[in-house]
Amino acid sequence: MSKIDAIVFGAGSHARKVAHALSVNGRVVRAFLTSRSTGADSIDRVATYTLKTVPDSFRTDCQVFIGILNHRDPYLQLDDLLRENGFLNISWPWEYYPSLHCELGWCYWLDPEPMTPSQWRNTSDYSSLINLLSDQESRQIFD
Repeated sequence: MSKIDAIVFGAGSHARKVAHALSVNGRVVRAFLTSRSTGADSIDRVATYTLKTVPDSFRTDCQVFIGILNHRDPYLQLDDLLRENGFLNISWPWEYYPSLHCELGWCYWLDPEPMTPSQWRNTSDYSSLINLLSDQESRQIFD
């Protein structure tokens, strides 16, 4: 992970954990960023901004860490929203989790040691799961 300043997109409990984990790992967290106002000027002594109020320099000078970890916010739409607003350096939970998992703790589907698809195919778990499928089409879709 680079050492440029960070912005955390989101203002919920996971976003706060991400900001803390980044700080513990020596990153400067400049702001929490949200799509609409939270009604607070700061969270945990870190400034909060909306996409409309964030300083322009943050768009190019900071790395955005997605602090949203739920099923209600489609990541593809968040990616489009951030890019449309000038944010290009975006780090997703599966990208930063391996570096921050000690501070973040267990996070649902994230893995501190992610495998590539080819590595996953060579595990006994993969073999066990694919052998449970009874037809070739199901095996192909799973693969």
